[in-house]
Amino acid sequence: MTVAVTVAMAVAATIVMTVAATAVISVAMTVAAEVAAASRRPPAVGPVDRGAGSPL
Repeated sequence: MTVAVTVAMAVAATIVMTVAATAVISVAMTVAAEVAAASRRPPAVGPVDRGAGSPL
């Protein structure tokens, strides 16, 4: 394997890993933001809280 092929493979692997890491971080931050928003949201009360089959 020539030096050029080795360098090209290293560059490609670096790009792929960077894109994958960015996607994972993006998903993690989105989930964290949703969890934070849900924890700040007041609990639902009244008719909104009851399902269609609820005996209440």
